[in-house]
Amino acid sequence: MAEMQSSFNLHRAADSANGNVLIFTSEDLKTLTSNFHGNSLIGITQSCRFYRGQLRAAWSTGTEARNLTVKIWDQKPEFDNAITNEFLVREEVKLSTHSSLNGHRSLAKLIGYCCEDEVKGVVYDFDPLGSLQNLVARDDLNWLQRVEVILELARLLDFIHSQEKQSLPIKFRASNILLDWECKPKLCGLEVISNGAGADLNNFAQNPSSYFHLSTRGGSQGKMSTDIFSLGEILLGLIAKRDYEPEKLERENHHRVVNSLVSNWAKNEYRPNGSLVHETLQKDWGYTVEEGVELTELAIHSIEFFPRNRPSIKQILQRLEGLQVTQRLSDTRPRKKERKSPSSAMGI
Repeated sequence: MAEMQSSFNLHRAADSANGNVLIFTSEDLKTLTSNFHGNSLIGITQSCRFYRGQLRAAWSTGTEARNLTVKIWDQKPEFDNAITNEFLVREEVKLSTHSSLNGHRSLAKLIGYCCEDEVKGVVYDFDPLGSLQNLVARDDLNWLQRVEVILELARLLDFIHSQEKQSLPIKFRASNILLDWECKPKLCGLEVISNGAGADLNNFAQNPSSYFHLSTRGGSQGKMSTDIFSLGEILLGLIAKRDYEPEKLERENHHRVVNSLVSNWAKNEYRPNGSLVHETLQKDWGYTVEEGVELTELAIHSIEFFPRNRPSIKQILQRLEGLQVTQRLSDTRPRKKERKSPSSAMGI
Protein backbone atom coordinates (compact mmCIF):
# COMPACT_ATOMS: atom_id res chain seq x y z
CA MET A 1 0.00 0.00 0.00
CA ALA A 2 2.96 2.33 0.51
CA GLU A 3 3.65 1.92 -3.21
CA MET A 4 0.03 2.85 -3.92
CA GLN A 5 0.30 5.98 -1.77
CA SER A 6 3.45 6.99 -3.65
CA SER A 7 1.74 6.63 -7.01
CA PHE A 8 -1.07 8.89 -5.85
CA ASN A 9 1.29 11.60 -4.62
CA LEU A 10 -1.46 12.80 -2.28
CA HIS A 11 -1.16 14.27 1.19
CA ARG A 12 -3.81 11.90 2.50
CA ALA A 13 -3.96 10.12 5.83
CA ALA A 14 -3.56 6.36 5.83
CA ASP A 15 -5.59 3.96 7.95
CA SER A 16 -2.89 1.90 9.65
CA ALA A 17 -5.47 -0.44 11.19
CA ASN A 18 -6.70 -1.49 7.74
CA GLY A 19 -3.70 -2.06 5.53
CA ASN A 20 -2.79 1.62 5.29
CA VAL A 21 -5.55 2.34 2.78
CA LEU A 22 -5.99 6.02 1.99
CA ILE A 23 -8.60 8.16 3.71
CA PHE A 24 -10.27 10.33 1.07
CA THR A 25 -12.43 13.40 1.60
CA SER A 26 -15.85 13.93 0.05
CA GLU A 27 -14.28 16.56 -2.21
CA ASP A 28 -11.73 13.99 -3.37
CA LEU A 29 -14.48 11.61 -4.48
CA LYS A 30 -16.39 14.41 -6.18
CA THR A 31 -13.23 15.31 -8.09
CA LEU A 32 -12.62 11.70 -9.09
CA THR A 33 -16.16 11.31 -10.49
CA SER A 34 -16.75 14.81 -11.91
CA ASN A 35 -19.13 15.49 -9.01
CA PHE A 36 -20.84 12.10 -9.44
CA HIS A 37 -21.82 12.96 -12.99
CA GLY A 38 -24.30 10.69 -14.75
CA ASN A 39 -21.78 9.94 -17.48
CA SER A 40 -19.54 8.39 -14.82
CA LEU A 41 -22.26 6.10 -13.48
CA ILE A 42 -21.56 2.38 -14.00
CA GLY A 43 -24.44 0.79 -12.15
CA ILE A 44 -26.92 1.00 -9.29
CA THR A 45 -27.46 -1.60 -6.58
CA GLN A 46 -30.03 -1.75 -3.82
CA SER A 47 -27.93 0.45 -1.57
CA CYS A 48 -25.01 1.84 -3.60
CA ARG A 49 -23.94 3.44 -6.84
CA PHE A 50 -20.81 2.56 -8.80
CA TYR A 51 -19.00 5.35 -10.62
CA ARG A 52 -16.08 5.41 -12.99
CA GLY A 53 -13.45 7.58 -11.38
CA GLN A 54 -10.44 9.21 -12.97
CA LEU A 55 -7.30 10.10 -11.11
CA ARG A 56 -5.96 12.97 -13.15
CA ALA A 57 -2.27 13.35 -13.87
CA ALA A 58 -2.05 16.30 -11.47
CA TRP A 59 -2.97 13.96 -8.64
CA SER A 60 -0.55 11.16 -9.42
CA THR A 61 3.11 10.77 -10.19
CA GLY A 62 2.35 9.29 -13.61
CA THR A 63 1.90 11.33 -16.77
CA GLU A 64 -1.45 9.78 -17.69
CA ALA A 65 -4.81 9.76 -15.96
CA ARG A 66 -5.70 6.61 -14.05
CA ASN A 67 -9.15 5.01 -14.07
CA LEU A 68 -10.70 3.77 -10.83
CA THR A 69 -14.00 2.49 -9.46
CA VAL A 70 -15.79 4.55 -6.82
CA LYS A 71 -18.60 2.97 -4.83
CA ILE A 72 -20.93 5.40 -3.03
CA TRP A 73 -23.57 4.42 -0.48
CA ASP A 74 -27.02 5.97 -0.69
CA GLN A 75 -27.90 8.44 2.00
CA LYS A 76 -29.84 5.92 4.10
CA PRO A 77 -29.62 2.12 4.34
CA GLU A 78 -32.71 0.84 2.54
CA PHE A 79 -33.46 -2.36 4.39
CA ASP A 80 -32.15 -2.18 7.95
CA ASN A 81 -32.62 0.95 10.03
CA ALA A 82 -30.29 -0.42 12.71
CA ILE A 83 -27.30 -0.39 10.34
CA THR A 84 -25.66 2.87 9.32
CA ASN A 85 -23.76 3.57 6.14
CA GLU A 86 -20.68 4.32 8.20
CA PHE A 87 -20.85 0.81 9.65
CA LEU A 88 -21.23 -0.69 6.15
CA VAL A 89 -18.25 1.26 4.79
CA ARG A 90 -15.98 0.35 7.68
CA GLU A 91 -16.99 -3.32 7.51
CA GLU A 92 -16.29 -3.40 3.77
CA VAL A 93 -12.87 -1.87 4.39
CA LYS A 94 -12.10 -4.48 7.06
CA LEU A 95 -13.20 -7.36 4.85
CA SER A 96 -11.50 -6.04 1.71
CA THR A 97 -8.19 -5.66 3.55
CA HIS A 98 -8.45 -8.97 5.41
CA SER A 99 -5.13 -10.80 5.17
CA SER A 100 -6.72 -14.04 3.98
CA LEU A 101 -8.40 -12.35 0.99
CA ASN A 102 -5.49 -10.35 -0.43
CA GLY A 103 -4.19 -10.94 -3.90
CA HIS A 104 -6.92 -12.92 -5.67
CA ARG A 105 -7.24 -11.86 -9.30
CA SER A 106 -11.04 -11.68 -9.13
CA LEU A 107 -11.09 -9.38 -6.09
CA ALA A 108 -10.70 -5.69 -6.84
CA LYS A 109 -8.03 -4.00 -4.74
CA LEU A 110 -9.29 -1.43 -2.24
CA ILE A 111 -7.13 1.70 -2.13
CA GLY A 112 -9.14 4.00 0.09
CA TYR A 113 -12.42 5.13 1.58
CA CYS A 114 -14.39 8.16 2.68
CA CYS A 115 -16.57 8.25 5.78
CA GLU A 116 -17.60 11.89 6.02
CA ASP A 117 -21.13 13.06 6.79
CA GLU A 118 -21.77 14.16 3.22
CA VAL A 119 -20.33 11.16 1.36
CA LYS A 120 -19.59 7.60 2.37
CA GLY A 121 -17.83 5.39 -0.12
CA VAL A 122 -14.84 3.30 -1.11
CA VAL A 123 -12.35 3.47 -3.99
CA TYR A 124 -11.02 0.44 -5.89
CA ASP A 125 -7.98 0.28 -8.14
CA PHE A 126 -9.96 -1.11 -11.07
CA ASP A 127 -10.85 0.20 -14.51
CA PRO A 128 -14.21 -1.43 -15.33
CA LEU A 129 -15.97 -2.10 -18.59
CA GLY A 130 -19.35 -2.16 -16.87
CA SER A 131 -21.46 -4.04 -14.36
CA LEU A 132 -22.36 -7.67 -14.90
CA GLN A 133 -25.93 -6.86 -13.90
CA ASN A 134 -26.26 -4.39 -16.77
CA LEU A 135 -24.56 -6.58 -19.36
CA VAL A 136 -26.09 -9.97 -18.59
CA ALA A 137 -29.39 -9.44 -20.41
CA ARG A 138 -27.82 -7.85 -23.47
CA ASP A 139 -26.07 -9.32 -26.50
CA ASP A 140 -22.63 -8.01 -25.52
CA LEU A 141 -21.42 -11.25 -23.92
CA ASN A 142 -21.14 -14.38 -26.03
CA TRP A 143 -21.47 -17.96 -24.81
CA LEU A 144 -17.77 -18.48 -24.07
CA GLN A 145 -17.53 -15.20 -22.18
CA ARG A 146 -20.54 -16.12 -20.04
CA VAL A 147 -19.08 -19.52 -19.22
CA GLU A 148 -15.76 -17.91 -18.33
CA VAL A 149 -17.48 -15.43 -16.01
CA ILE A 150 -19.21 -18.17 -14.00
CA LEU A 151 -16.03 -20.26 -13.97
CA GLU A 152 -13.95 -17.38 -12.57
CA LEU A 153 -16.61 -16.57 -9.97
CA ALA A 154 -16.74 -20.22 -8.90
CA ARG A 155 -12.96 -20.20 -8.49
CA LEU A 156 -13.22 -17.02 -6.41
CA LEU A 157 -15.90 -18.55 -4.20
CA ASP A 158 -13.77 -21.66 -3.76
CA PHE A 159 -10.88 -19.42 -2.71
CA ILE A 160 -13.05 -17.59 -0.15
CA HIS A 161 -14.45 -20.84 1.25
CA SER A 162 -11.01 -22.40 1.53
CA GLN A 163 -9.65 -19.73 3.87
CA GLU A 164 -8.82 -20.62 7.43
CA LYS A 165 -11.62 -18.47 8.82
CA GLN A 166 -14.50 -19.75 6.77
CA SER A 167 -17.09 -17.85 8.78
CA LEU A 168 -16.12 -14.45 7.37
CA PRO A 169 -19.52 -12.70 7.14
CA ILE A 170 -19.41 -11.95 3.42
CA LYS A 171 -22.33 -11.52 1.06
CA PHE A 172 -21.57 -12.85 -2.40
CA ARG A 173 -23.70 -10.34 -4.30
CA ALA A 174 -24.11 -10.26 -8.06
CA SER A 175 -24.65 -6.50 -7.97
CA ASN A 176 -21.08 -6.05 -6.71
CA ILE A 177 -19.57 -7.79 -9.74
CA LEU A 178 -18.02 -5.65 -12.46
CA LEU A 179 -16.29 -6.78 -15.66
CA ASP A 180 -12.90 -5.65 -16.90
CA TRP A 181 -12.18 -4.87 -20.53
CA GLU A 182 -11.53 -8.54 -21.28
CA CYS A 183 -14.92 -9.43 -19.75
CA LYS A 184 -13.31 -11.00 -16.69
CA PRO A 185 -15.28 -10.57 -13.44
CA LYS A 186 -14.10 -8.58 -10.45
CA LEU A 187 -15.89 -8.56 -7.12
CA CYS A 188 -15.93 -4.92 -5.97
CA GLY A 189 -17.27 -5.09 -2.46
CA LEU A 190 -17.37 -7.64 0.32
CA GLU A 191 -20.55 -6.70 2.11
CA VAL A 192 -21.15 -7.72 5.68
CA ILE A 193 -24.06 -10.02 6.52
CA SER A 194 -26.59 -8.37 8.77
CA ASN A 195 -27.09 -9.87 12.22
CA GLY A 196 -30.70 -8.76 12.36
CA ALA A 197 -33.27 -11.20 13.65
CA GLY A 198 -35.83 -12.63 11.30
CA ALA A 199 -36.93 -11.66 7.81
CA ASP A 200 -40.50 -10.87 6.88
CA LEU A 201 -42.15 -10.88 3.46
CA ASN A 202 -41.28 -7.23 2.97
CA ASN A 203 -37.56 -7.87 3.55
CA PHE A 204 -37.63 -10.96 1.34
CA ALA A 205 -39.37 -9.19 -1.53
CA GLN A 206 -36.96 -6.27 -1.40
CA ASN A 207 -33.71 -8.07 -0.66
CA PRO A 208 -33.99 -11.84 -1.28
CA SER A 209 -30.26 -12.49 -1.01
CA SER A 210 -30.22 -11.13 2.53
CA TYR A 211 -33.28 -13.20 3.35
CA PHE A 212 -31.45 -16.41 2.60
CA HIS A 213 -28.44 -15.30 4.62
CA LEU A 214 -30.55 -14.31 7.62
CA SER A 215 -32.70 -17.42 7.59
CA THR A 216 -29.86 -19.90 7.27
CA ARG A 217 -28.51 -21.74 10.28
CA GLY A 218 -25.47 -23.95 10.63
CA GLY A 219 -22.53 -21.55 10.93
CA SER A 220 -20.00 -21.45 8.13
CA GLN A 221 -21.52 -24.41 6.31
CA GLY A 222 -24.89 -22.66 6.14
CA LYS A 223 -23.25 -19.44 4.99
CA MET A 224 -21.38 -21.30 2.25
CA SER A 225 -24.65 -22.75 1.00
CA THR A 226 -26.19 -19.30 0.62
CA ASP A 227 -23.20 -18.32 -1.53
CA ILE A 228 -23.99 -21.34 -3.71
CA PHE A 229 -27.55 -20.07 -4.09
CA SER A 230 -26.23 -16.67 -5.19
CA LEU A 231 -23.84 -18.32 -7.65
CA GLY A 232 -26.73 -20.37 -9.05
CA GLU A 233 -28.75 -17.22 -9.61
CA ILE A 234 -25.82 -15.62 -11.44
CA LEU A 235 -25.43 -18.71 -13.62
CA LEU A 236 -29.14 -18.63 -14.48
CA GLY A 237 -28.93 -14.96 -15.36
CA LEU A 238 -25.94 -15.57 -17.60
CA ILE A 239 -27.37 -18.49 -19.58
CA ALA A 240 -30.96 -17.23 -19.76
CA LYS A 241 -30.06 -13.54 -20.24
CA ARG A 242 -32.26 -12.49 -17.34
CA ASP A 243 -31.66 -9.87 -14.67
CA TYR A 244 -31.16 -11.55 -11.29
CA GLU A 245 -31.78 -8.48 -9.11
CA PRO A 246 -34.80 -6.52 -10.39
CA GLU A 247 -33.79 -3.09 -9.15
CA LYS A 248 -36.18 -1.16 -11.36
CA LEU A 249 -39.42 -2.73 -10.08
CA GLU A 250 -41.49 -0.77 -7.63
CA ARG A 251 -40.78 -2.13 -4.18
CA GLU A 252 -44.41 -1.77 -3.12
CA ASN A 253 -45.43 -4.50 -5.54
CA HIS A 254 -44.03 -7.48 -3.62
CA HIS A 255 -45.78 -10.01 -5.81
CA ARG A 256 -44.13 -8.71 -8.97
CA VAL A 257 -40.71 -8.55 -7.31
CA VAL A 258 -40.84 -12.09 -5.95
CA ASN A 259 -42.16 -13.59 -9.18
CA SER A 260 -39.58 -11.76 -11.26
CA LEU A 261 -36.62 -13.22 -9.36
CA VAL A 262 -34.57 -15.35 -11.71
CA SER A 263 -34.65 -18.28 -9.26
CA ASN A 264 -38.46 -18.30 -9.13
CA TRP A 265 -38.72 -17.86 -12.88
CA ALA A 266 -36.34 -20.76 -13.46
CA LYS A 267 -38.20 -23.10 -11.13
CA ASN A 268 -41.43 -22.36 -12.99
CA GLU A 269 -39.88 -22.82 -16.42
CA TYR A 270 -37.54 -25.74 -15.85
CA ARG A 271 -38.40 -29.24 -17.02
CA PRO A 272 -36.19 -32.32 -16.44
CA ASN A 273 -33.51 -32.71 -19.13
CA GLY A 274 -34.47 -29.30 -20.47
CA SER A 275 -32.41 -26.19 -21.15
CA LEU A 276 -32.99 -22.61 -20.05
CA VAL A 277 -30.24 -21.24 -22.30
CA HIS A 278 -31.47 -18.25 -24.31
CA GLU A 279 -32.08 -19.08 -27.95
CA THR A 280 -29.67 -16.42 -29.21
CA LEU A 281 -26.82 -17.94 -27.19
CA GLN A 282 -27.50 -21.35 -28.69
CA LYS A 283 -26.16 -19.99 -31.99
CA ASP A 284 -22.79 -19.02 -30.52
CA TRP A 285 -19.52 -20.78 -31.22
CA GLY A 286 -18.75 -23.40 -28.59
CA TYR A 287 -22.34 -24.05 -27.55
CA THR A 288 -23.68 -27.60 -27.48
CA VAL A 289 -27.16 -28.78 -26.52
CA GLU A 290 -25.75 -31.28 -24.03
CA GLU A 291 -23.74 -28.67 -22.15
CA GLY A 292 -26.66 -26.24 -22.23
CA VAL A 293 -28.72 -28.86 -20.41
CA GLU A 294 -25.86 -29.63 -18.01
CA LEU A 295 -25.38 -25.97 -17.04
CA THR A 296 -29.13 -25.57 -16.59
CA GLU A 297 -29.24 -28.57 -14.26
CA LEU A 298 -26.24 -27.26 -12.32
CA ALA A 299 -27.96 -23.90 -11.83
CA ILE A 300 -31.26 -25.50 -10.75
CA HIS A 301 -29.39 -27.77 -8.33
CA SER A 302 -27.62 -24.72 -6.85
CA ILE A 303 -30.88 -22.93 -6.02
CA GLU A 304 -32.53 -25.85 -4.26
CA PHE A 305 -34.72 -24.62 -1.39
CA PHE A 306 -33.01 -26.76 1.24
CA PRO A 307 -29.32 -25.81 1.60
CA ARG A 308 -28.24 -29.42 2.22
CA ASN A 309 -29.45 -30.32 -1.29
CA ARG A 310 -27.18 -27.79 -3.00
CA PRO A 311 -23.79 -28.86 -4.37
CA SER A 312 -20.56 -27.76 -2.75
CA ILE A 313 -18.34 -25.27 -4.53
CA LYS A 314 -15.85 -28.09 -5.17
CA GLN A 315 -18.55 -30.09 -6.96
CA ILE A 316 -19.58 -27.06 -9.00
CA LEU A 317 -15.99 -26.38 -10.04
CA GLN A 318 -15.46 -29.99 -11.02
CA ARG A 319 -18.48 -29.90 -13.31
CA LEU A 320 -17.58 -26.53 -14.82
CA GLU A 321 -13.96 -27.47 -15.47
CA GLY A 322 -15.08 -30.74 -17.06
CA LEU A 323 -17.14 -29.00 -19.75
CA GLN A 324 -15.85 -29.10 -23.30
CA VAL A 325 -16.57 -25.38 -23.67
CA THR A 326 -14.26 -24.69 -20.74
CA GLN A 327 -11.42 -26.36 -22.59
CA ARG A 328 -12.09 -24.02 -25.52
CA LEU A 329 -11.59 -20.84 -23.51
CA SER A 330 -7.91 -20.77 -24.43
CA ASP A 331 -8.59 -21.52 -28.10
CA THR A 332 -7.44 -18.52 -30.16
CA ARG A 333 -8.70 -19.74 -33.52
CA PRO A 334 -11.38 -17.63 -35.28
CA ARG A 335 -14.80 -18.48 -33.89
CA LYS A 336 -17.93 -18.60 -35.98
CA LYS A 337 -21.08 -16.89 -34.72
CA GLU A 338 -19.09 -15.12 -32.04
CA ARG A 339 -20.02 -11.64 -31.00
CA LYS A 340 -17.40 -8.99 -30.61
CA SER A 341 -16.44 -7.88 -27.15
CA PRO A 342 -18.20 -4.71 -26.02
CA SER A 343 -16.41 -1.76 -27.52
CA SER A 344 -17.44 0.77 -24.91
CA ALA A 345 -18.35 0.89 -21.26
CA MET A 346 -21.98 0.08 -20.64
CA GLY A 347 -23.95 2.18 -18.21
CA ILE A 348 -27.39 1.46 -16.85
